[in-house]
Amino acid sequence: MIGVGVAGCGYWGSKVVRNIAATPGLRAVAACDPKEGRRAYIKEHHPQVAVVGDWDALLGMDEIEAIWLATPVRTHVALAREALSRRKHVLVEKPLATSASDAAALVALAQSMGVALHTGHTYLHSPAVASLRQLVRDGTLGRTCYITSERINPGPPASDVSVLWDLAVHDIAIILDLTGLRPIAVSARGGR
Repeated sequence: MIGVGVAGCGYWGSKVVRNIAATPGLRAVAACDPKEGRRAYIKEHHPQVAVVGDWDALLGMDEIEAIWLATPVRTHVALAREALSRRKHVLVEKPLATSASDAAALVALAQSMGVALHTGHTYLHSPAVASLRQLVRDGTLGRTCYITSERINPGPPASDVSVLWDLAVHDIAIILDLTGLRPIAVSARGGR
């Protein structure tokens, strides 16, 4: 059983704790959030999970082998770097970083430390995308020549990054997964 610590217990992080607790092979050991109200919410709904307000306390727990970061995007690189440096496996909610160079540095650090680094792309594992993936891969739909996507009312967007970093990454990840190809051309249009 892999012991997991969750950093960030807000809107998304509270769902992460719930899903870890419900996943065979994983054990939600502790959750960390600086806000007392968020810690109280986790304690009320998941009494088996320790709650702490201090990031260093979470990282210092020996029974935690993996860290799941559900924190504001501006914290991802620094927190992931610190967890990887302590030989913890890390899953970072998207985006991993806001620059390719920061993302590449995290990947290199994870490789050098011999631990896993992942980015949370939940839609890749949804039944709808799995069905579509199968249809595309076995040729049922014919040759894929063009893909378009549209996002309408996706839920509350992150407040510390643009909609491109927060939501478009899902569509891009799905398209890359479905096709297994690199794009030849990309165009985008936004509205408000």
